[in-house]
Amino acid sequence: MERLESLLIEHYQIYQDDSLGCFTEDAVKLCHFAKCKASWRVLDLGAGNGILAILGNALYGSSFTGIDINESQLELARRSAKLNEQNIDFYNMDYSQAPTFFGHGSFDAIVCNPPYFQEGNKSENINRAIARHQSEAAFSALLHSAFLLLKNGGTFFICYPSKELRPLLTILHDNRLEPKTLCFPRDSLVLARCKKLGKSGLRIVRL
Repeated sequence: MERLESLLIEHYQIYQDDSLGCFTEDAVKLCHFAKCKASWRVLDLGAGNGILAILGNALYGSSFTGIDINESQLELARRSAKLNEQNIDFYNMDYSQAPTFFGHGSFDAIVCNPPYFQEGNKSENINRAIARHQSEAAFSALLHSAFLLLKNGGTFFICYPSKELRPLLTILHDNRLEPKTLCFPRDSLVLARCKKLGKSGLRIVRL
């Protein structure tokens, strides 16, 4: 069922559809953690219904762009942006196409709320299955695309289950997105700020 929800920031609202999969508190926590600069060009990688781009633009005024493979979700995102009078472009494409489409080093920052699960039963709803599950190889390929899309020294923000912190740090490091800041808004969730080609050095902060 489709519904229109307030983002509790001025007039901003967002369309959601239960049959396509809805955003969770994780995305909202990540957006408040990211604190993007107004001058930044930011990519929402795996945008879904556009929550990170729409909320991020509302909070920070940054220039956001979103990509996703689910055109139905993107239609909701476009309608939300139009309703809010936000200038946000949403493109239907796989992340592997993005570096060629936008060009290498095109973004100051990337925000990403990726599929968390590699194992376990997948939903019979194909939209929810895509949003929740991906292989380790696919996740590494996503991070490689993020590396190519970011400017040198650019920032990558991601949320992930805290129980998977060790493999997350490893795969980020392997893709030259060096973790710099971690935040644990709850026991089961970690938020990470990473720097493309950054030096080692990690700190823990509160949200």
